[in-house]
Amino acid sequence: MSYPKICQITPGEYQDEIIKISKHYSIFGTEKALPTYSSGLSEEVGEVMGIIKWYFRGDEKPENFKENLTKELGDVTAYLVLIAKEFDINFEDILTMNIEKLQNINKNNTLLGGGSDMLEENKKTTKAMAIAANKTDDKHDQVVNKTKNKNSDKYIDIAPESKDKLKPIIKQDSQIYRIVTLLMKGSTLDEFENEGINIGTGRKGSRSFFGNYLKEKWGYGIKRTVDPSDPTNINKYVFHLQLPEGVDQPMFITREKSKKKV
Repeated sequence: MSYPKICQITPGEYQDEIIKISKHYSIFGTEKALPTYSSGLSEEVGEVMGIIKWYFRGDEKPENFKENLTKELGDVTAYLVLIAKEFDINFEDILTMNIEKLQNINKNNTLLGGGSDMLEENKKTTKAMAIAANKTDDKHDQVVNKTKNKNSDKYIDIAPESKDKLKPIIKQDSQIYRIVTLLMKGSTLDEFENEGINIGTGRKGSRSFFGNYLKEKWGYGIKRTVDPSDPTNINKYVFHLQLPEGVDQPMFITREKSKKKV
């Protein structure tokens, strides 16, 4: 549907005409003007959205839709003009600056929330954020690598204590005796478990728990060998006893000798 042009006016003339009409209302030029215009703008935007909703819902007749939407968009524009006037902003300048901004956005092939006038600033901000993000990633990588190294410590050789820190191992079915004898021949975690020996809280952490206990309490170390065909399979790891330099075998004593010493 087309409408006859009642008049042809420039943006500046449109602004003057809206202001002239608004002067008939008592709030014009008072402290109540700006909050009233702002509220009116919000209300008219709601009217626009309502008409669009009714149209897609089927309540608005197609032949009335364009006319009603045009009227409500006009009300929105009128309130924009009045708000601009409160800050001594020329409506024509608004349109000109907006066109320039949109042309720059199109030219730069960007769509930024701050507009094309904020393009360079956004580039700087984006660059700064990228640098900060990279630093954060570097710190994250350091933490990850540290964690990986820390976790891998569970599988590296646990060195024995010095010779003077060795403690004698009591024979006759003591747990430490069974652990050490299994290590002397080389045993898997399954072989330890088959002997009823709990050497840790879980398979992944067991060697660390067990190795540190052996080193700190008895002065011995632990070493593992892996299956070359499946080097990451912990179930195939074989654990061996490590002795301090200059020591060929563990020191064993019987329980009876231990009692006599006491």
